[in-house]
Parts: sequence; C-alpha cells; structure tokens
Amino acid sequence: MSLSLLICNFWIWPPQTAPALIPAPAHPVRIASFNANLHNTQTNNIHHWISQQHIDIIALLEVTPAWQPALYRLQQEYPYQYQYLSEDPFGMVILSKYALRTPQFILTNTGIPYFTAQIPPLPGMPQTTAPIQLTVIHPMPPISQSDFDQRNDLFSKLANENTQHPAIIMGDFNATVWSAGFGAFSHQGFAPTHGLKPTWTPLGGLPIDHILINSSKLIVTNSGSGPALGSDHLPIWADVNWK
Repeated sequence: MSLSLLICNFWIWPPQTAPALIPAPAHPVRIASFNANLHNTQTNNIHHWISQQHIDIIALLEVTPAWQPALYRLQQEYPYQYQYLSEDPFGMVILSKYALRTPQFILTNTGIPYFTAQIPPLPGMPQTTAPIQLTVIHPMPPISQSDFDQRNDLFSKLANENTQHPAIIMGDFNATVWSAGFGAFSHQGFAPTHGLKPTWTPLGGLPIDHILINSSKLIVTNSGSGPALGSDHLPIWADVNWK
C-alpha cells in the first residue's frame, strides 16, 4: 500500500531483520455528529438511520432528559453511552460500540460542556497503536462579542492541545470554515472531512457542523451527510483510519 520486490526482500534478508508487518484494522472507525435539535421528536427515525449507517461512535447534540427512552432502546447497539442531558441546547450524548478511555465532560467558564475521550485501537489492531483523542464541542453561536471570543478561544485551545497525536474534533462548531477563529485548526494541521457542504439548513444552508482530523496522523476514506431527521441540522459521518 510490487509483489516481486516484496518476495525478494523476504528471500534476501534474514527473518530477524525483516520489517514487522502491522495488520490493518478490520474496518476504519465510522464516526458521526448530529445536532438533533432541542425540540425534535423523531427519535425512531434517528435510531433507524444510525443503525443503517453502521456507525461506531456518534455524538448527539441538544439532547434533553426526554431522550432517555430512546437512549435505552439504543443500548444494545451502543452499550457505552456518555451522557450530559440538559433542558437547554447544550446537552450531549456520545454513543459508542467500544469502551472509550478517560471519558469526561469539561465545563467551560460559562458552563457549556464539551466532551473528551480516547478511541482505543480497534479489534484486530496492535495494542501499541496510538489511541485517537476525540473531542466533541457545541459552543455558543457568536451572537455577542463575549460569545464570539469564547468560541474562538476554545478553538485555539483545542487545536493547540491536539497537534502531537491522532485527534478528531467534531460537533456543531457554530462556525463556517471561513469564519474568524477557524484558522486555528488549519494552522495546526486539522482538515475538515466535508468541505463546504451545508449542514445547517435554514437561510439556504451553512456548513457549521464539522468532523476535523489531524491530517498528519489520520486519513478519511469516506464521508457523507444524512437526510433530514426532524432537525434544522443534517447528520454528518466519516470513516477515519490510522495512517
């Protein structure tokens, strides 16, 4: 990732000096992010879409305590559920088929949570493979100067903290790729998986939901967006693999 050269190498070099072969994972990790909307009642449709897409890890944003029955129904498929439920627009739930390492919700100085954890090597991968640092965010929209500054400060903090290891930062950024502050990510080598495809549908649509990867450590093999599922946002997903 030619065959004759590979065969020659095995014949020419003694076995103890042959390079170790690292088995590829069975599949890349499929991750997704969806601002489900505070008042959405289409939980059955959302459940059906998640199941059909074979998503490994999904972040659901704007999740309230009213979602508890739907989350319970998802428990067989997603036994690992990390919940910060809230009646305001900043509740979030991360559903995972794998146990994540060191999961935690961190509150900003204004009380808005973001989530961090590590995605361990997938089944079939060497345990020495570096885990992926996962961060899920949903900052305030920049409707005031303080909200604008706090959002951009969070972008800068997360970009700077995640340069030396495989990392994914995803969620509803309340920011387009051309907005002020977003350059903090590109300056540190983060690349969006969806380009300029609109994810927030009012006003003709704006791309404000993102899955960003540290492109020096990770690759995206496929990506896409989902259908309308009762929210003013579209779900997005990406297949991410270690380099």
